[in-house]
Amino acid sequence: PAGEMEGIAREILERKLRIQWLSLVRIERGFDRALFRLLSDSGCVELQFGLESVSAGDLGKVRKGISPDDVDVLLDASEGSGIRVNLFVMNFPGQDRSDFEKTLEFCSSNPSRINNFPIQRFVLSRGSPAFDEGEEIGIRLLPGADRDLDVFNVPYDAREEVEFGEFVRMATNATMKFRSAGTDVQQSFWDVQGVVSRLAGNGIAGRRGPEPGHGELPLKVLLVRA
Repeated sequence: PAGEMEGIAREILERKLRIQWLSLVRIERGFDRALFRLLSDSGCVELQFGLESVSAGDLGKVRKGISPDDVDVLLDASEGSGIRVNLFVMNFPGQDRSDFEKTLEFCSSNPSRINNFPIQRFVLSRGSPAFDEGEEIGIRLLPGADRDLDVFNVPYDAREEVEFGEFVRMATNATMKFRSAGTDVQQSFWDVQGVVSRLAGNGIAGRRGPEPGHGELPLKVLLVRA
């Protein structure tokens, strides 16, 4: 929460610590210009926010507790602070293709305000709300899923999901558009092996199931701006 981030920043300044730091944080309106300045003064260089989508309907489905307007307010407040802002984007079951496309367009069209936007494919974790309420969102466990020991990447199928090849195409196009904005893409906090990387055993960015197949390497599209 913004209040805790403020407390951390003030403690760092009070102790006169000369450090650089970053954090995963949630989007909320408490991140105003004054807080971004304070965080920057304390040595914060990067904040990573879970956006998932800019569609109000999508945000309701995944229970984010934010609105699309909150995202614009956050990005406006961050400008001029010197802090890199990263937004995580998610493609998930039940999401309309147009809403996923809208989110990619928003991120790729804001290179002056967004440092990077990792594009991720939904994975199913055992014990998560999506796992427990899978039938309500069109998720069906694949045969043998009950015996699978990977609790963070349970194999499933979904009746409403962007086809895997289309997901790759859309994510790659958005990445290329962002990259063409003029600033070189460079390695930062993330371990980047190219704009489109296939990372094994990730449990964050891929999925196991009929697309691309149980056990196939999950795909992660990751872009980092200097």
